[in-house]
Amino acid sequence: MYLLIKNIKGLVQVRTPDENIIRGAEMKKLPTISNAFLLLKDDKIESLGEMDH
Repeated sequence: MYLLIKNIKGLVQVRTPDENIIRGAEMKKLPTISNAFLLLKDDKIESLGEMDH
């Protein structure tokens, strides 16, 4: 089952799967996506991004 959540003001702590260990100065960075969408499939994230895309 799919669930689409759209027009999210901001998704916080958005990182790529290869960024699983964050240390030192990298912890100061807080990656966000403004005006975002989130697509879930069977309670797992299928896709996310900006609403413009």
